[in-house]
Amino acid sequence: MRKVFRTLVTSITLALIFFCLDSTSPSQTANAATALAISTTSIPQATLEKAYSASLKATGGTVPYHWKVVSGTHPPGFALNGGTGLLYGTPTRDGSFPLTFSVTDSSKPAQTKTVSLTVAVATANASPSPLSITSATLAAGTDGTNYSSQLKASGGTPAYTWSITSGKLPAGLTLAATTGIISGTPTAAGTSSFTATVTDNSNPDQTKSAATSIAVAAEGSQQSGSGTSWYIRPDGGTRYSANATTGQCDGKADVAYSGTGTNQHCAFKDPRYLWDDQSYGNHAWVISGGDTVILRGGPWRIGFDKAPGSCSGAGCGAGYTWCFGGGGNYGCYNPPIPAGTASQHTRILGENYASCNSGGVTTRSQLTQIFGGFGVTEALNLTGAKYVDVECLEVTRHSQCIAFGSPAVPASCVSGSADDYDSDGIHTDNTTHDLLMQDLWIHGHIGRGIKGPIGGLVTCLRCDIAFNGGAGWDFDDGSATPMVNGDWHFLYSTIEWSGCNQEYPAVHTIPVASCYGQSDGGYGDGVGTPHGTGLSATIDHSKFIYNTQDGLDLGHIDTGGPYTLSITNSIAYSNSGGTFKIGGNFGTAMITNNVAIGDCDRMAYPISGAPSTYNAHLGDFCRASDAFPFDFRQNSTFTIANNTIVTYAPTIFDISCWDAPGVQGANGKGCGGATLNFHDNIVVGYDNPATYPLGSQVGGPGAWYFQEAAPSGSKSGTVIGTINRSNNLYYGIGHGFTCPTGYSSEKCVTPDFDKQPTGNGTSFTPTELDNFNFTIASGSAAAGTGVTYSGVPATDYNGVSRPNPPSMGAVEP
Repeated sequence: MRKVFRTLVTSITLALIFFCLDSTSPSQTANAATALAISTTSIPQATLEKAYSASLKATGGTVPYHWKVVSGTHPPGFALNGGTGLLYGTPTRDGSFPLTFSVTDSSKPAQTKTVSLTVAVATANASPSPLSITSATLAAGTDGTNYSSQLKASGGTPAYTWSITSGKLPAGLTLAATTGIISGTPTAAGTSSFTATVTDNSNPDQTKSAATSIAVAAEGSQQSGSGTSWYIRPDGGTRYSANATTGQCDGKADVAYSGTGTNQHCAFKDPRYLWDDQSYGNHAWVISGGDTVILRGGPWRIGFDKAPGSCSGAGCGAGYTWCFGGGGNYGCYNPPIPAGTASQHTRILGENYASCNSGGVTTRSQLTQIFGGFGVTEALNLTGAKYVDVECLEVTRHSQCIAFGSPAVPASCVSGSADDYDSDGIHTDNTTHDLLMQDLWIHGHIGRGIKGPIGGLVTCLRCDIAFNGGAGWDFDDGSATPMVNGDWHFLYSTIEWSGCNQEYPAVHTIPVASCYGQSDGGYGDGVGTPHGTGLSATIDHSKFIYNTQDGLDLGHIDTGGPYTLSITNSIAYSNSGGTFKIGGNFGTAMITNNVAIGDCDRMAYPISGAPSTYNAHLGDFCRASDAFPFDFRQNSTFTIANNTIVTYAPTIFDISCWDAPGVQGANGKGCGGATLNFHDNIVVGYDNPATYPLGSQVGGPGAWYFQEAAPSGSKSGTVIGTINRSNNLYYGIGHGFTCPTGYSSEKCVTPDFDKQPTGNGTSFTPTELDNFNFTIASGSAAAGTGVTYSGVPATDYNGVSRPNPPSMGAVEP
């Protein structure tokens, strides 16, 4: 993580809305007032003696707004929050209640708008029309070709929420819960059967399910003969070409070399023959775009056969012509892979690609291994890759040496040594796009697991990036090459133990020889981004764990855009820095159903399965003073909802403005017009004086810290245009945090987690958060007391259907 350490803030300002004003006199707000308007056109039906809430919305004008009822009487048991426009309560009488609402803004002079709406309260046995699913069949797809089809429903009370309750979608496709659109790029042929379930917004809600399927046809390169299949086998032969007329095989048949003859119809015996026929200066792929390569056997070395100076005599130089990039052994990586097309990808496949995962989990024993040899720059070069699929591979090295960290344990790698090592596992660049990496295990590299910017859609599905000496995935190529069109999808994947040197051969269950933080010469972000980065990101069902710096650092998304961000059903824990760090150039961010454990001191302690000395040279524990930092962009919308956040960092949410030149505000900058939706979260704090000497105050860290505080005497609401905050639970928060908070339906009570640590401020240790069970008891104050908001997930972190109303936090009881 590239950041400047901040002075530890021990007095936390609890204010969810703040100003960014410039230094002119008089001061100027970020946005001039526009015409005020009410955007709410109807109010959902309520049910007698059932908890209810609905939000009135306005646009334009100058925030904050103030709402009131100017005529009519709302249902008995209801109340209106004038500051937020939230209509809530438990109605005690049914009927129809016509109301006229007004909203007044903070302009000078003030603007006022009114709207007439009717609140209907039905008896418990009254129900809307029956809910039904109307999309009987779904469109067929093609392997490797973009797909989109929509599930549809009628009846009930919109809005609808969709989920898959049994079976599964074809690999590569995802379901949008709020729209019912199934989209993506299928990555395997076949028919996938599943049950689609829709839930409406009635009170109580209705649910309907239907069994359906999607058929995915094989892409043309495998069925029509328009592409060529190439094979690598240990019993194959050398490559035949016009420059190598003694070559034994053409590489186009999945059979062994017969032992006699040249240019036989048989497999190559080494993957390097795909781009090198061993004649001088001939380093071009024999395959064409849209072809398929199947690697059998292995492990397969990429790089020199022998290290320079390690032998003498006849044949010692054999294999030196494997090099593409020049510069001796550093340049012995593959040239850019020939590009496929949108309808026919080039495919590089391990032999078990059709059965490489079981139940959505990669089977490591099925992977085909390639490894970097004798100091090669990378084991797999994906720079310039376009419409390329890489599947069912293990990408590693055969040595135990490091490039980051001091003192080096064991000695650092030496160029020209006999060690089989590489700098990085995979390289990309800003021309890499429409790349699928599926069922990959990328581990043990002395530098990064994956390194470089991207130039479009890059998907990692079921990737495990582990035990790399530098960052797990670093979008910085070392020169901070700009990236403005990146679209990163990280799905069902893990980044772990970045900044750590892997044992070779592996001895321990967790084979980590040594780990290093920044002050010890290391670099261990799980995901790293440089300044000048533009990137949209979709992260789902993924883990960021045991990294020596931040788990997920998207804090430098600061050029072009605005970009979109979605983090769902994911977890971060035991990172020495922050959990999820979000940059300021996301115009829309949806962060839901996640678990963030800010136990940043965890790697200072022994870990079962790892060597006792794994952390002997590791420092920088709790290098960040915050657990969940994020920046706002002007006019952006951030939804942070249904997350469970537990930490002992001094500050939980560290919030600042995205510094956009030319926007008036503090120091000529600001983040006006932004919207923060903060609902249904559980936030738990533990005090840890051994790590943070905060006066040994029992009661945990402070929840909120805004870097740009509102000037004295000003009103809230200038910088972040709209705050929608309600139905959150806080427990163990101290250091300036007070309760009641003043926001609707927020509570300060225990969430009743299963096996919840007590954390009394003096005896609490980070190991107490190991194997934390975030399931709440059925009687928890968080159970069934959330609020339904736009985009609420249909299922929780564990895939359990959410009721209406949902529970707070990531996990339902």
